[in-house]
This record gives sequence, C-alpha cells and structure tokens, in this order.
Amino acid sequence: MILSAAPGTIVRTATVEDVPLFTPEMLKARGDDDWLTGTYAAPPASGIEVVLALEPGSRADFIVTERTPDLPPDVPGFTRQPRPATVMDAGDQTIVSRRVTFEEQP
Repeated sequence: MILSAAPGTIVRTATVEDVPLFTPEMLKARGDDDWLTGTYAAPPASGIEVVLALEPGSRADFIVTERTPDLPPDVPGFTRQPRPATVMDAGDQTIVSRRVTFEEQP
C-alpha cells in the first residue's frame, strides 16, 4: 500500500497497524510543494488500519494506491494473449488508487 499526502496537507503522524509510516525526519524535511509518500509492504487481504493525525481545521488530500501481482482472472472482454519468446516479461500488475479528502465540516 502506498499512501501519498498532497502538497499542503499537514501530517503530524501516520501509522499503519501501529507502525509509523513517516519518520520524523521525513515530516521535518518536507517542503511546502512536496508530496509525502510512504509504503507499507504486503498488507493482508483482510485490510489494514491507517491512523492519521492531521492539522485541525485544514484540508487533507491523500492518494492511496495498492499494487498486486498479475492481472485479475476474470475481466469481461479481455483475453490474455501469450507473449512471444522474444519479449521479456517483468510481470503484470493490477494497480488500484483512490483519492481521499478530509475537510472539517462547519
């Protein structure tokens, strides 16, 4: 799982399954125009808990991305073709991402 905080999103702390996602050094060194990106390897299929401490009253934008090896087995209208022996296969991936925005409501 990859969690990316958009420029301007103030992250105080972020943990995944009680493990810090960003080091204090990463948070301190981040510039105003920089994306902040952390990776959590091999999350279980049952899901994970992400806990964020954000700046009160501010807008927080994130992109969450998950990559899994190979392609889904049943995609309507898609038939996987064998690759020629001359093509080096680094492996297919399925990538899913979602943008999430947190805003304090009046």
